[in-house]
Amino acid sequence: MGAADPITNEQAVHTLYAEHREWLQDWLRRRLGSVDDAADLSQDTFVRVLTFSDARTIDEPKAYLATLARRLLSSFWRRRALEASWLDVLARQPLAVAPSAEDEALLREAIESIDRMLDGLPLRCRQAFLLNRLEGMAHTAIAAHMGVSLATVERDVRRAGLHCQVGDAAAPVARIRDIDARHEGIRQASYQVLTERKTSPSRARRRALQGGLAMLVLGSGGIVLNEQLPPRSLLADWHTRTAERRRIALADGSVLTLDARSGANYRISASARELTLLGGQCMIEVDARPQPFVLRSGPARLQASGDAPARILARRGESDTSIALLTGHARWFDPSGMPHALAVGQSLAWRHGDAHIEIGTSSDAQAAWTDGVLDVRDAPLGEVVAALRPYQHGLIRISTQAAALRVFGVFPLDEPQRALRMLADALPIAVRRFSGWITWIDAR
Repeated sequence: MGAADPITNEQAVHTLYAEHREWLQDWLRRRLGSVDDAADLSQDTFVRVLTFSDARTIDEPKAYLATLARRLLSSFWRRRALEASWLDVLARQPLAVAPSAEDEALLREAIESIDRMLDGLPLRCRQAFLLNRLEGMAHTAIAAHMGVSLATVERDVRRAGLHCQVGDAAAPVARIRDIDARHEGIRQASYQVLTERKTSPSRARRRALQGGLAMLVLGSGGIVLNEQLPPRSLLADWHTRTAERRRIALADGSVLTLDARSGANYRISASARELTLLGGQCMIEVDARPQPFVLRSGPARLQASGDAPARILARRGESDTSIALLTGHARWFDPSGMPHALAVGQSLAWRHGDAHIEIGTSSDAQAAWTDGVLDVRDAPLGEVVAALRPYQHGLIRISTQAAALRVFGVFPLDEPQRALRMLADALPIAVRRFSGWITWIDAR
């Protein structure tokens, strides 16, 4: 090509990319705190240049690229703020059944679309418009619900309609209503997300950098914190975080092994040794000492006699607790204080808030997690996923249909994504991962 030959826009973009990609990616990394996110937004920026600009006319490349990148950053933090609001809402009113991955993607797109249309409107306008269009409420009902005059509602709805063009909002609103028909609660949750989000992009940025926000998914309260350590375990004497197992030598010579995301308190006195499991799972290898060893977790307590070693397995979940005696001698005390014998291979289980305690059986397979493996013998997939969650950074969500499938096999706890791939190979399920944070499991 001669010196006088004109270059194409594609060639100009190629040159721009070669000369400024590393600079732009570093510029974005400093603002995002993530190499992966910076790489994604850097690519998006150059795609914008190729699609909407003539790179041959750009006189100040760095200034031009930074301007485009700032616009993309604004959208990025807006999405993150919506995601944080979605988690907060669903923590307060979790859905009974998870939407499919396809519905989840459509829902996310619809919420983002409506949020962009309503951007810049006062909260009251957003609420009135969404109550009318999304919830289908008449103006008089909205006035009574919000405690304002009918004229105020009519003015707010009209203002919102002019702001976002009602026709443009019709499609995403219809999509949310359609998904709600299949998964009750979606419409109400969407309304709350769109009216409760007050986080500005800059604040969302700081929150994301501090905690790592997840995407649209059902979660428990305080999800960012809980992803690393359940709140009830924050002040525990001993605790573990996500994907961390810990083996602890106690002062009496016993050994405590904590599963990931678990917490326990321990104290010793002249009359007894006592361990309280606050959350998660633990294994106690009780050393033979004159004092009995007491394990507490909820209304019941287990007491191992101090004259011989014992191995005890305990698990405390969100809704239920279980304790199993694997070796040694022990008895348990019901809420009234009445003692009962517990044989090796027996277990106690109860649901929180229920005084009834069931006696069941246990096996060494239940303690396989202490060696980093999950030994599953005809258990529902929902229980398997629950055991993998403490080892997965981010969140795992499973549909009701997939959760009911039965599972056999041995899976690596320290490699939860590999375990999920093994499950996908063996079962009729689809495992999808979004943004590095969310894993969806659905029946095929």
